[in-house]
This record gives sequence, structure tokens and C-alpha cells, in this order.
Amino acid sequence: SISWPIWLSGIASFGLIQSGILIVGIYHGESVAATYGIAERLVTFVAMPMIIINAVVPPMIIKMTLEKEKSDLEKIIRVISTIAFLMSIILFSIYFFFGEIIIERLFGSQYQDAYIILLILGFGRVRLSMISAYSSADETCRRGLQAASSPIVLTVSPL
Repeated sequence: SISWPIWLSGIASFGLIQSGILIVGIYHGESVAATYGIAERLVTFVAMPMIIINAVVPPMIIKMTLEKEKSDLEKIIRVISTIAFLMSIILFSIYFFFGEIIIERLFGSQYQDAYIILLILGFGRVRLSMISAYSSADETCRRGLQAASSPIVLTVSPL
């Protein structure tokens, strides 16, 4: 059925996100894992534009590829990826300038160390969005088609 790949993708994504927290907890203890977990949760908002795009674009890639609309597909993917990149930069900028305040207000001053982790993880997510926005459309289409047809879809954007 069509729902199995989506379910497996959700489970794999959840495992991928939680594995970082588990590894930090095993090697550095609960306090550091909590600090890392806060940063990981907040950085999800920076990645949100790409997460949304990765959920919507694969079916569009398949449809347009089957209909031989490659030139339109390239333009659409380029525009969508650029918009996601710009949204990621805006969200990361909010964290860059106001991250310490956000962390203190939401989680308390004892978790201020999460700020530097947030910046490192956020920069990585912005970089991933940038690579996706400025990679060749052929490469993005190929990766999107592979991801859409595989049972576990983690991301459309290239690493």
C-alpha cells in the first residue's frame, strides 16, 4: 500500500532525530543531553521549510517527469528550493540575534549553553538548504525521483 513508505519515513526520521540525543546522553549524561535536545528541537524550525518541501515535491517530480515537463520542473524546483533557503536564513537569523532570549524565556537560564549548539546545528541546516537551492536541477530531480520511489524517504536535498 502507499502508506507504508510514508510510515517508514516517519519512523526513520524520528529515529534519526532521537539518535543524536541518545548518543549525547550515553557519552555525556542527562544534563548535556537535555541541553542538546533543546537546541535540536529549536533548530527543527530552521529545517521546517525543507521538511515541508520534501513532503510535497517528490510526487510533483514524478508527475512532471512522467508528463515530460522537465524544463518546467527545473524552474519550479529551483524557485521552491530558493524560497526554502531564504526562509531558513530568516529563521536562523532570528535564532542568531534572539536565540539566547528565546532559550531563557522558554526553558530557563540553566540551558543557555544550548545557544551555541543551536547556532552550529542551525548553520548546518541553512547550509543544507543552500546546497539544495543551488545544486543543479537535474541532480535535484534525480535525487527526488530516487527518494520518492524508495521505501524510506529521509530527504530530497543532496548532502
